[in-house]
Amino acid sequence: MNQNALYALVGILVVLVVSSGLYWYIGNFGLAAVTGVTWGVALLLLVRADREYPDSMNSWWSVLGVGFIISLAALLGVSPTLPIAGDIRFGLGLLVMGTGLAAYVAGVMTALEPTESSG
Repeated sequence: MNQNALYALVGILVVLVVSSGLYWYIGNFGLAAVTGVTWGVALLLLVRADREYPDSMNSWWSVLGVGFIISLAALLGVSPTLPIAGDIRFGLGLLVMGTGLAAYVAGVMTALEPTESSG
């Protein structure tokens, strides 16, 4: 089995585990499925970025961007003051964190990949 197929298999496994676990917890299929796909894509992008650009994720910007800002949005943006159930709030927090991670890594990869105009 080549390395890309192994990464795809792990990504599919993450999608299934996150989706099924969240569906079991909150009972909302749509939210669970989208959150699972988001985390699967985020993991695949993170592995690819680390493999192709190993030094790109080793800065304090990575820690600030992913570790603090996205967590802050998930924990305080989807705050306990919202008039929604706690389990749905948890699912939305996971969705915000997965989306933020995927967007961050996609942005890093977009900035680092050479374009046709650059040579």
